[in-house]
Amino acid sequence: MAVEGCAKLAKLLLFIVNFVIFLAGAACIGIAVYFLVDTSYTEVIVYLEAIDFTLIDNLVYVILGIGAFLFVIGFLGCYGAMKENKCLLVLYSVLLLVLLLGQVGIVAVAFVARSWAMNQLSYLMDDAMDGYEGYNGNDTVSTMWNILQVSYECCGVNNYTDWDTATWQSDLSMNPDSYLWPETCCVMDSNVDSFSITTDELTNCYADRIEPDTEYVNYEGCLTKLLDTIETYLLMAGGIMLGIVVFQFILLASACCIIHKADDDK
Repeated sequence: MAVEGCAKLAKLLLFIVNFVIFLAGAACIGIAVYFLVDTSYTEVIVYLEAIDFTLIDNLVYVILGIGAFLFVIGFLGCYGAMKENKCLLVLYSVLLLVLLLGQVGIVAVAFVARSWAMNQLSYLMDDAMDGYEGYNGNDTVSTMWNILQVSYECCGVNNYTDWDTATWQSDLSMNPDSYLWPETCCVMDSNVDSFSITTDELTNCYADRIEPDTEYVNYEGCLTKLLDTIETYLLMAGGIMLGIVVFQFILLASACCIIHKADDDK
């Protein structure tokens, strides 16, 4: 009786959840096929020259692959639960177990590669400092540094002294006032949203060219603050993934319950 009650609840849960997964997979396949068949959108992308078409093309195939996987696993779980088909449910359980192991593998790789990723980010930021063209620079690197330093209230990679070796500091065409750190390292209390600095803020920021006043200069490095933000989002993603893993275990247990009932009915 307990097994039968478990099987009824498991059957309902598997049917509803996998029906939604089935529809999601069908939607992904439909969207991907639409973009593969109708190439009119590529003309707009090429005309605007905003995005590399190869990237979009690859993304379409990724969506198609994800959709196909969701479609198959949704069908196996939904139809297998409805018909209490042992063969389909066993295949569904195997695919679900592979998915679980893959998620565990991703978490393990992310944990092991954490130090490597941090070093790579530090290297990329150091390298990008040589491409900085100043507060008024309109290039991608300058814009990135200006936004990063204002948004995170930081300066340089590790601290403000990183700018001592940057090309920008010694180039009078980009740094006519021979500032030791960019204007975006200065504290902007008045117009932070528009990245504009007042004369008073500028004066206070460079009052001491040797040892900056922490009240007027954001002297801490951007790397630590950026890593803190990334870690926060990774923890959020980890929590979501943990919830998904727990739910997948529930689905796996539900499938096993129905399989067990099917064996008892023989």
